[in-house]
Amino acid sequence: EKTHRRFKLFLISGFLQRGVWIPFALVPLMIPMSQPQLRLWAAVILAIASACMGPAMNVSFYSLLNDCVPMRIRGRYLATRSKISTIVGFVMGIVTGILLDALPPFTNYVVVFLIAAVFGLFDMCCYLFTKFPEMKPGPPPPRLWPMLKAVLADRKYMRIVLALTCWFFS
Repeated sequence: EKTHRRFKLFLISGFLQRGVWIPFALVPLMIPMSQPQLRLWAAVILAIASACMGPAMNVSFYSLLNDCVPMRIRGRYLATRSKISTIVGFVMGIVTGILLDALPPFTNYVVVFLIAAVFGLFDMCCYLFTKFPEMKPGPPPPRLWPMLKAVLADRKYMRIVLALTCWFFS
């Protein structure tokens, strides 16, 4: 928010986060079977690199979203977006399972991750043609401790946090 470069941050982190899955998919083809530890470490390092870019991409996206989607429909928009994402994820999970069963070992891995990476990069390319409004200067950020006190004092919110915490740990 302070740099006023959130769109650039969104694009860079998004392309990196999704693009790293191409070399991830190619690990079985690039590293020989005789070096299983190297294959494992390559996959772990690439997955960590992708995971590190995800938060930067998400934070900058939701910052952009605040200027694009009016507050009166933001909840409905996010709920509809989540619903569509869940349905597509369900269908693609079934398609992925079919692909994994139909193709030979390691080829199935390469194909599934390459398809995911290409579609992820295509998704990011769609934002290249999107015009986002100029960032408006916002109010000064609240001080940390008064903000934390206000959050912790909200009993309804803390009950939700407790319920979600128990749910996630279960």
